This record gives sequence, structure tokens and C-alpha cells, in this order.
Amino acid sequence: MLPDLSSAGCSGNLYKQFDTSKFQGPAVNSTGLESGGGYLRGCFQSTLDLSLARNIQISGGRTIQLRFDAFNAPNSAIITGRNSTIAYTSPADPLTPQNLPYDASGNLIASRSIPRGAGFGVASGYQAARTIQFQVRFSF
Repeated sequence: MLPDLSSAGCSGNLYKQFDTSKFQGPAVNSTGLESGGGYLRGCFQSTLDLSLARNIQISGGRTIQLRFDAFNAPNSAIITGRNSTIAYTSPADPLTPQNLPYDASGNLIASRSIPRGAGFGVASGYQAARTIQFQVRFSF
């Protein structure tokens, strides 16, 4: 049986990176110490950076180096940020979140589906796109 990754921030759904039904607010008179740390984390992330260099010898001990670098070479869109802030109606009702990206009938709320106003569990940050640079270095 495969593990349930929806509570670990590994869901394929961009608008529900966490299983929001598994969270509840603090109880009345809580000090906030009953929750463990590190339970809102994302999946393993891996990126590929490539570099290619060629040194060309010139007379007199001089060298020209041609270098090509590619960062995030496959141009992966890895999620690096998730909105992990949840808002509740009141301390007396720690079970009714107010900032979920879906309404009561399951429809996506447009204003909470974008990173700027993201609802709880919505992907809000991505790895930078592919960056390529070329460098010429002259040594003497």
C-alpha cells in the first residue's frame, strides 16, 4: 500500500498540498505547545545544474576559457512554498477554517488559488526557471 502523501505537502493538486481536514485550531487556554514541529513539509526536491568548460592555450602562457552553465537544466517546476497559515472563525470554533481554497460545495475560489492570496495548502512558490549563462575568461 502506498503512503498517503497528501498530508506531507506532496499532493499533485496545486490547490490542496495538505489534507486540510487533518488540522484543527488550538483549544481554549492553549499555550500552543501541544503540536509537534516540522509536520508541514514538502516533498524531496532535486534539480540538475550543468557546466561545460573548455580551456584553449594561446602562446606565451595565456589561456582563454569558454564556459557554459545551465541552472535547472530540465526546467523543472518544483513547488518550493506552500501557504501553511490557517485562519479559524474564532477560538471557540477550532474546526472551521476560513481561508481554504475551496468553498463548501467544493468549487475553487479564484482569489485564494493564486500565490498572492493563497488559501491554506495552496502552492505559493516555485523553483526558478532555467537560467543559462556563457562566460569567456582570459588569463595571462
